[in-house]
Amino acid sequence: MTVNLTGGGDCIDFAAGHALCTRIFQVTGGSGRFKGATGSVTLTMTVVPILADDSSNPVFFSVTGEINGTVSKGSNGPGRSNGPL
Repeated sequence: MTVNLTGGGDCIDFAAGHALCTRIFQVTGGSGRFKGATGSVTLTMTVVPILADDSSNPVFFSVTGEINGTVSKGSNGPGRSNGPL
């Protein structure tokens, strides 16, 4: 799948000790089953520091997240319909 980053942002909550990171991608095609694909997907991640150095600077993180959005397939030629992948 080929994507372009179109937006996003980061919100660090020092009191809660984690960050919320969002990335928005435009789907612009790909190869194999993603040939001719179009759509938009959003990646939302929660980042939590789990290990710090001797100066208390975070150096290792745990990341959890999910991807939401819609990706549709373009026409694959005569007799083939468009539809979800």
